[in-house]
Amino acid sequence: MLINLINNIAFLVALVAIGLIVLKRFHHDALNRQVLLGLLFGGVALLGMLNPVTFAPGLIFDGRSIVLSVAGVAGGVGAAAIAAGMAAIYRYQLGGIGATVGVMVVLVSAVLGVLARQWWSQRKITPSSLHYLALGVLVQLAQLAAFTQVPERAGYPFIEQAWWVLLLAYPPATMLLCLIFRDQEQRLEQQQALQAAQEAAMRERSMLRTLIDTLPDLVWLKDPKGVYLACNHRFEQFFGASEKLSARPTMTLSTRPWPTFSGTRTAPPWKEAPRRSMKRKSPLPKTATMNC
Repeated sequence: MLINLINNIAFLVALVAIGLIVLKRFHHDALNRQVLLGLLFGGVALLGMLNPVTFAPGLIFDGRSIVLSVAGVAGGVGAAAIAAGMAAIYRYQLGGIGATVGVMVVLVSAVLGVLARQWWSQRKITPSSLHYLALGVLVQLAQLAAFTQVPERAGYPFIEQAWWVLLLAYPPATMLLCLIFRDQEQRLEQQQALQAAQEAAMRERSMLRTLIDTLPDLVWLKDPKGVYLACNHRFEQFFGASEKLSARPTMTLSTRPWPTFSGTRTAPPWKEAPRRSMKRKSPLPKTATMNC
């Protein structure tokens, strides 16, 4: 029994590792993502049924209810349908006294996961740990109720022995898996939003730069110390200095002091005017004639 439980835990760990890769790789491809997640969740459910805890001939116990409910939450309708179909067909082929109930558990678990996902989505709710925990409890209560329908009351001994595992261990496991997949989805959405914002900022920067460079007027930017930071093409042409660092440092805008542009006698007023403007926190009109 212990080895079977350890195997089921290992299957869940593998589910998380591969599932996160699928989410990241196919984040923008909904169809392929749902198909791959469905096959992944269905495969893990099958592996769980291959390593079950057997309570009676034909009456087995494994972690498929966790896997399939998480499939509905993380993958949606498509993934849950594929996973539930695989698990239901395999459980029915296994046969035994609990075959019908086993198929019922498969279907109910997947449906509850899908309904929970749709409920939260329609109400624009970001599920919390308590939401996922409540889902896990509901799924296990449904599983316990299903085992009461095993013929000849054969499911009652299972309920007496396993109820505490189902209600104390399975809901937290469901919650943990859901949180891992939710956090990965949120991380991918945040990265996508950040990339979109960066691209929009770059487009706006390019448009603004194009606008400034096409102006016929001289446009420049200086820091409070009077060091030139940027200018437009007209300014570069007028003063014969480049805004960007070039092979000739003496021709770079930021390395040339003001007197080399306008002459020593005209430098002080033009250096003081921006400072007065900054102190006033308003534009300061000034007209002057330059002999270059």
